[in-house]
Amino acid sequence: LQPMRARKTPEEISALKKAATLTMLGIEHLRKLLKEGISEEELAFSFEFFCRKNGASGLSFDPIIAFGENSAYPHYQTGKTLLKKGQVVLMDVGCIVDRYRGDLTRLELCGEVDPRIAHFLQIVKRAERKAIQAIRPGVLVGQLDRIVREEFQKEGCEKLFLHSLGHGIGLETHEFPRLRDQGEEAKIALEPGMVVTIEPGLYQPGLGGIRYEDMVVVTEQGCMNLSEDAC
Repeated sequence: LQPMRARKTPEEISALKKAATLTMLGIEHLRKLLKEGISEEELAFSFEFFCRKNGASGLSFDPIIAFGENSAYPHYQTGKTLLKKGQVVLMDVGCIVDRYRGDLTRLELCGEVDPRIAHFLQIVKRAERKAIQAIRPGVLVGQLDRIVREEFQKEGCEKLFLHSLGHGIGLETHEFPRLRDQGEEAKIALEPGMVVTIEPGLYQPGLGGIRYEDMVVVTEQGCMNLSEDAC
């Protein structure tokens, strides 16, 4: 059933668009709350409260809110760390609307951060744009992953990319196919109606991490970014 579930109907895409839109509104809400001394847990709670108040039935997963060095761990568990100036704020969040799930990641820089973090952000956003621009029917998912890895290779930081490029999304947060350049799934061709996340990231222990993530639907002509603030 994986190929069947991977191709979303117009009704499913509409629900995913609603989930992505509300998730993005939740992120904008968090941006307004950022100040020195606020905790990761406070932001996570505020995101859930905001989304539920505005129509979400739940969260796609426990929010990943990571400050500073904590952002260097892709699957960090949100804790009691307090925000300080000079730190990156990573927000990987999602909510459920009409049974379908949102999943987006955005970054904020609290004051002047280490120049290496700012440089990583430029690299990651450039790599994500190139991957999204390449999405169209017939493209192999492995090709998308390679586009990002080759971009990182040019900057000498490919080893800091610790996970696959993305995954399908729908009734579950992680669905078929997984976007990676190895294994059988690398040979899967994109088809109209598929909805996937594109989420390149660079992670430097002791410094911090950068990840940028959007939800993208494959169309007959190319693709459409379901996020409201497509980079």
